[in-house]
Amino acid sequence: MAADAEPLEILLHLPLLCEDKNVPYVFVRSKQDSEDFSHPSPDSMDFPIITRSQVLLKLMKLKRTSIAPFDIPVDLNKAFSDASLTFIFNKITMSGQYPQNWEKVFITPIFKKGAPCNFTSVRRVAMTPIFSKIYKSFIAGCPKTCNLHKIDPQRFGNIPKYSASHYLVSFRDKILKHLDEPEHWVNLIAIDLKKAFDLICHRTVIRKLLTNFNVDL
Repeated sequence: MAADAEPLEILLHLPLLCEDKNVPYVFVRSKQDSEDFSHPSPDSMDFPIITRSQVLLKLMKLKRTSIAPFDIPVDLNKAFSDASLTFIFNKITMSGQYPQNWEKVFITPIFKKGAPCNFTSVRRVAMTPIFSKIYKSFIAGCPKTCNLHKIDPQRFGNIPKYSASHYLVSFRDKILKHLDEPEHWVNLIAIDLKKAFDLICHRTVIRKLLTNFNVDL
């Protein structure tokens, strides 16, 4: 199935029909590329293929509280969106063109402290379109999964099957082991960066991943 094939309405139904009939299929960038992919292999594909079953699994986990006001209702997404989204996701990956409507953000201000009328006194909770969240979860998971062996084993944040509780247990164990040694003590310095995520330069992060850690993005 080529990303530049038309009409789109027909292509949206093909993944569903193929999976219902157990017929293998593959997405390619263009009609010209399809001639070279008559017998595709994993090594020949330079982009991740998202399957309908993967999309359906993500949709089944959706909660009504996870969608923005401008999103399609959760029940409709679970019932009808898996086949269409599978095609759209793969076409975005192959074409490199991201829907502008998926960049919209719905912001809910939550009061923290200070004067209620002051903009700096609220925490801005942003909600992006649910389709955008699902697609980005696939794309973000590819390099992370392939490069987990390069990550410090003492890191627990944003790692599958790990949480802050694992970090606290590991941290406490390290302190206690150190204190068991004679004439040893522990100095602890904790740093909390204000709006840390807003201060991250994504260009710097990507450059370090490519140069210092040789991460394949």
